[in-house]
Amino acid sequence: MATQTLTTRQVAPDDMKIGDYVAITHEFFEFIDRFASERHQQLTLQRTATLYDDEDAGTPLLVMRVCLPFVLVRKPDKQYISVDIRRYKLVKLDDQYALDAIRFIKKSNKHSKAD
Repeated sequence: MATQTLTTRQVAPDDMKIGDYVAITHEFFEFIDRFASERHQQLTLQRTATLYDDEDAGTPLLVMRVCLPFVLVRKPDKQYISVDIRRYKLVKLDDQYALDAIRFIKKSNKHSKAD
């Protein structure tokens, strides 16, 4: 039996809607480039993206409300967080993958609490 490999896709802020499953993949940082600022004699702001290195990286999040640039999402543990999409890159997840992942995460959390 062949298995199907699913992929995420970046979602444009305007295309995000209630009921979508998303995950955070990158975090954006802004900093003043001191060397460029010295050369041009004015402050130069740089923006860089790094992989989101947190225990929640890749966790399916359910979009509850959208008020750009903020997106209210629900985590598998039913906690809500507000994500500023200027600071984080969100990708859309396949619905079935997200539902399966949430089920496994909840089951894993129950087992770890019982220990």
